[in-house]
Amino acid sequence: MKFAQSSLLLFVILSFSSFTSPAVIRRQDIKETRRLNALDAIALNKSFESLASDSTCDPTTQANACVKGEFAQCSGGKFVSTKCNTGLTCAAVPLVNKRGTSILCDTAADRDARINDALGTPPPKP
Repeated sequence: MKFAQSSLLLFVILSFSSFTSPAVIRRQDIKETRRLNALDAIALNKSFESLASDSTCDPTTQANACVKGEFAQCSGGKFVSTKCNTGLTCAAVPLVNKRGTSILCDTAADRDARINDALGTPPPKP
């Protein structure tokens, strides 16, 4: 009887652990995730074009952004910008292994390569 109870308990624990373990991301799912991230990055970069140094912001919805090529953080309803290093510009790029984007200082070539790779398209010819 003790063996049966132990076996049942082990079965319940193992069954429950399969529900709580992180989901396995299938190859097709990650491909679609990357494509969606690239589209989000493109849309963000487009929206950044309309921002100015005096643009207002809401830290709960737009904590970080790119303002005139500079990395900007929302503080007190206004963007506080930090210049990127020489040769770099602020851009949104797609994340690779989960949904989302990252806003950072990058070269235009690397930004474009990350987006094109996530879209599954070859980079444009120089």
